[in-house]
Amino acid sequence: MNEQSEVRVALTGAGGGFGRTVLLALSRHPTQRPSVLCDLDTGAVRTLLADLGYAAPVRICASAPEVRDAVAEGAIAIVADVDLVDPQSFDVLVEATGSVPVSARVTLAAVAAGRSVVMVSKETEATVGPALRHRARAHGAVIHAGAGDQPANLAALVRWSRDLGLEIVAAGKSSEYDLVLDLDAASVSLLDVTAPATGLVEQWQLGDDVRAAVTARQTATAGLKLRAAADYCEMTVAANLTGLRIDTPEMHYPILRTVELADALRLREDGGLLQQCGAIDVFTSLRRADEASFAGGEFVVVRVADREVADLLAAKGHVVSRTRDLLCIGLPFHLMGLEIPRTIAAAYARMPERLPDAPLVSMLARTTQALPSGHRFAVAGHHHEIAGTHPWLHTGDVAGAVPYYALDGARLRRDVAPGHLLQMDDVDGVAPVVLELLAEQHTAS
Repeated sequence: MNEQSEVRVALTGAGGGFGRTVLLALSRHPTQRPSVLCDLDTGAVRTLLADLGYAAPVRICASAPEVRDAVAEGAIAIVADVDLVDPQSFDVLVEATGSVPVSARVTLAAVAAGRSVVMVSKETEATVGPALRHRARAHGAVIHAGAGDQPANLAALVRWSRDLGLEIVAAGKSSEYDLVLDLDAASVSLLDVTAPATGLVEQWQLGDDVRAAVTARQTATAGLKLRAAADYCEMTVAANLTGLRIDTPEMHYPILRTVELADALRLREDGGLLQQCGAIDVFTSLRRADEASFAGGEFVVVRVADREVADLLAAKGHVVSRTRDLLCIGLPFHLMGLEIPRTIAAAYARMPERLPDAPLVSMLARTTQALPSGHRFAVAGHHHEIAGTHPWLHTGDVAGAVPYYALDGARLRRDVAPGHLLQMDDVDGVAPVVLELLAEQHTAS
């Protein structure tokens, strides 16, 4: 491939926050440029391009021929319908709609035309990612998880660790928002919510009994919403990208200071939380206002085979366990679409990303309350939650169970009780394209 050749990029979900970061990155890239942008609010995308200083002409298009003409003439085509994202008008698709049926449809159209895809829609990746990759390989295309989001960044950190021959005890990321503790006022803040936190002040130091301290911190913050479906989705994707395991279906989700990661995310027999090595999890970052955030970043906890080396690293400020046997290596950031050009280049070059044709971990759904027949499920909110359910992670593919995000738009056929693991035969209305891809994944498993 000529390194200086121009790469035309299509972007779905262009009007969102991630889309803005992608378009900012492309506005400064020497060889990558947006050619087709899709969003329901086409006017907002036009305004966004102007805000970012794009000089290329912009056309809002209502048909595939209009898209082709606009791109051929050097304009950026904006469309409201993913069916107008014409594969002849782009080289790489960056898919960021977040809607599994829409994402699957536009991805299948792209790979059928031999176009590679950067998958940002983690909901799609967690639901039908293996089947989509299988389809892509059949057409000589590839699908890569987008750099800048936590799953791809964590997978890269895991690959780096393995390249060095390091044994990974745990890996994961911090949750999106920190718990910021005011020790003097005995209060804790989560975004714009502040609550009394005497119990959390008492547990500021982890102490020798790690499990007891983690439990006490969780009890002290029981009134705050710390778990998000988006985190479960990202860790499902990360597990399937890396082959790491889920230690418990709901993850441990400990509240930890960054300096405590190597003390807590270790085997239970060594005083930690984990039942097995190679576990993947999320921690809620606990810090003071004057301490740096982990910023939703990624980490690995690896074994150190020599105490003197551990002491050397600890003296340099690295996060080393008190027992000097584990080291935590972190990337305290994820820069969203600002990192996406790296993945676009890999997708354009068709760099292989060999992953299984069936999920290693599935994200399923348990009901949190009794739900009546006819209840309609819908993904809603910033964290893409489905009311009345909670994520339930399971190793491997589960025949009959419905993946969490496949529920979007489906309705219950019957009454269900709290704690019920939702099954395909419990619901009607799962999108046909999703059912088709899930059937392929189940066959592959």
